Amino acid sequence: MSFLRRLRWVYAAYNLLHRHELAHLRAAYRRYGVKKWSFAPVTHRDFDHLPGERPWLDREDSREALPQRADFTALPPSIQDAVRDWSTNGYAILRGYFSAEQVAAANAAVARLRATGKARIGWNEKIMFAFRTEPELAALAEDPRLVELLSLLLGHPMRAFQSINFLRGSRQATHSDTIHMTTHPLGYMTAAWIALEPVDSANGTIHYYPGSHRLPY
Repeated sequence: MSFLRRLRWVYAAYNLLHRHELAHLRAAYRRYGVKKWSFAPVTHRDFDHLPGERPWLDREDSREALPQRADFTALPPSIQDAVRDWSTNGYAILRGYFSAEQVAAANAAVARLRATGKARIGWNEKIMFAFRTEPELAALAEDPRLVELLSLLLGHPMRAFQSINFLRGSRQATHSDTIHMTTHPLGYMTAAWIALEPVDSANGTIHYYPGSHRLPY
């Protein structure tokens, strides 16, 4: 299965079977000059004709550039310290960012989805896009503080695109999310991994190679 998932024709075939759900893409493809069927996979190269530039902290040193910004100096010192090396590392660890009450409410929402059968539990035991229907999950994914912080780091207004609630550790090997989805201009997709339970090496750590955000797409 992992081999087949790497082949684009698999995605095209799946999309073809669900083409009616993708009909809304036709107008978007016309707007952005993408000359493909709405069920055909697209890559960032399909948008190369559009203007754009990389995020500002991909072009500058965050240790030097961020302290010049008033919206950075207004952040709590712990957040400043966490994001200061964003340019070099490509990630930040924000410990205790959400309260215990928010985490409990999010877990209760997931439990409710499972108990009522509303959740569409997909491949690898994960629930997709639950933040669209569950306010407790939207409160995390669309948290104004988090949105403002990511908008500062990326230099562009950010919004939640999707959410995934894992019912168990995915045990995924090292991979790149930009293979599956990306942005134009390149570099404006980021992920917020939120632990809803204590995490250690036995139950599902996440790993990331510092600086790998600068690798070729």
